[in-house]
Amino acid sequence: MNRLDIKRSMSALPEYLQEIPEEVRKKTGIEVEFKEPDAEFKTRNPGMAATSAGVEIDPDNNSIIIWLTPAGLEKGALIHELLHLKRNIIDSVLKIFPNSSSPVHIQQQTFFLENDFEHLFILPEEILADPEREKEWVEVYKNALEKSRDRVLSLYMHWLVLNIALPNQTELIAECKSLLHGFPPYDVFGAAESLRNQVQSSMPDKHKMLNVLSSILRPELRSHMLIGRYVSANGRLTAECLGAL
Repeated sequence: MNRLDIKRSMSALPEYLQEIPEEVRKKTGIEVEFKEPDAEFKTRNPGMAATSAGVEIDPDNNSIIIWLTPAGLEKGALIHELLHLKRNIIDSVLKIFPNSSSPVHIQQQTFFLENDFEHLFILPEEILADPEREKEWVEVYKNALEKSRDRVLSLYMHWLVLNIALPNQTELIAECKSLLHGFPPYDVFGAAESLRNQVQSSMPDKHKMLNVLSSILRPELRSHMLIGRYVSANGRLTAECLGAL
């Protein structure tokens, strides 16, 4: 992947998406870089090690990098990552961070929870910009359901995304519902539907949404999570911690 590939892909996007890196530069003084994931990136970000694209925001080193594999770039993942960047830096939305001392598996789980919550906002906008992207997300969540058959929390999050962000995918929604019914005698489906209703009625207030999420997490998992956001002041980007989840 080279600069020409990025330039060509950027030029094909709607103008408001093309402008995001420059808006970020004006707000933070940081030039957004585009790179192909390497071993160091995967070690540093275990939660994103298997993905074809991701945004790495590093206030300590005043660095913002959009990581894209050639396959990710070809499939249009650039739109997705630009929208993540916009919400993180330009909109400064609340998010959950893992405690820096948390075990790797907790950091990964925190990343996936936050990522799925953001998908509730990003996927509809992404598909509006490029309707072909919905097919990619159908495949992503089809695979995710297959891997989550015995993982209740993952199924809860998939239920949220499928119903709120991909409501036309009725077959996937039905498959997820069937899996949620597979934990008798517990009413896991009823809990998932209650979660969906509470989260959807809280949107777009991310703080209320995170409070809903907090109520269903095991204390030993929740204790590793913090609420915060990225803020920029005096030309310097920082991660502001607002307390425990």
